[in-house]
Amino acid sequence: MDTITQWGYEILPTGSHMGGEVRGIQVRDIDAPLAAQLKNELLHYKVLILRNQCFSHDDYLTLARQFGEIAKYPFASGIEDYPEIVQIVKTPTQRQNFSGKWHVDSTYLETPPDYTFLTARETPPLGGDTVFSNAEAVFHSLSEGLQALLESQEVEFASDVHATQRGQHLTNFSGSEADTYRAVHPAVMRHPRGGKRALYINEEHALAFKGMTREESQPLIRYLTERIAQSEFTFRLTWEKDMVALWDNRLVHHHAVNDYHGALRVMDRITVNDRGLEA
Repeated sequence: MDTITQWGYEILPTGSHMGGEVRGIQVRDIDAPLAAQLKNELLHYKVLILRNQCFSHDDYLTLARQFGEIAKYPFASGIEDYPEIVQIVKTPTQRQNFSGKWHVDSTYLETPPDYTFLTARETPPLGGDTVFSNAEAVFHSLSEGLQALLESQEVEFASDVHATQRGQHLTNFSGSEADTYRAVHPAVMRHPRGGKRALYINEEHALAFKGMTREESQPLIRYLTERIAQSEFTFRLTWEKDMVALWDNRLVHHHAVNDYHGALRVMDRITVNDRGLEA
């Protein structure tokens, strides 16, 4: 266990190579200096979790704003009176879940979010986990030749690469399922805090390498997705009610496991942009 007496919290590693449980603080305790310290912790742990958190929607927004500027999600207008908080729901009668494929949040936007906050409001008795993959470790597991190739590539991302049912899972869904967003980003992310390199191309939103057809691109995208999913790179989070997780989208991929049919799962999400706010 890592003990940080200066800040009054401890971090218990939850996996051999990623994930940390923060003990000793509540969401309401996190001010700007502590948020800056937690950003540094995320460079190492990639994902941080806080258990048994009791806080209001206003507290949640205050927390997110300590990390940067709240990023609007284009497919939902948020919960009543709090448009920045996106609620993701799977009811007992629904079979398909939301975000079931490996992805980095909203890479189809010109400015994808850097941090994601997710809070469990209702959890199924069993199942409904989220699995994270250490994209930095995945990148460094590749051959030097493939690393060099990927660092020279850009990727076209789109919001409609796969069929989705966003409207069935988002409270106050806005727009249309036919709405499409597209953006181009590097295949490899160089983190602005220290330059860590991580694989940014992802299964759910990657359409093709820039200058290539989708048919030409798919074999390599498929290979990289299989690499991301390998268990030695992953950390599986089992949710509890009132648990908060935050992660750095520049360093991890994630997906939601769809194994709880007949049960209710409700999650509140806020995404944040950190650009221009690096310490």
